[in-house]
Amino acid sequence: MTALVLALVVGGLAYLTGWRHGPGSAVSEKLPLWLITLIVFRAGIVEELFYPGYAIERLQMVGLGRFWSITISLVVFRLLIGREVPRMF
Repeated sequence: MTALVLALVVGGLAYLTGWRHGPGSAVSEKLPLWLITLIVFRAGIVEELFYPGYAIERLQMVGLGRFWSITISLVVFRLLIGREVPRMF
């Protein structure tokens, strides 16, 4: 249900703003669907894999210990992205 509502909202916004109806969209219209799908999935997978490690490393560089770096990274990740995960399953 959430995906359907999101698709309707995004589709409505794209229609109202004229997205993909300008000269700048000509390049993306030439790309095959499989490539667009690969780009979207790759971006999501890379974010899920690398964001927590990057945040932990940076927090340790500013002087926080390993425990606090991991804890802060997980809390921020959970607040920004993780709250949607239970709804997907």
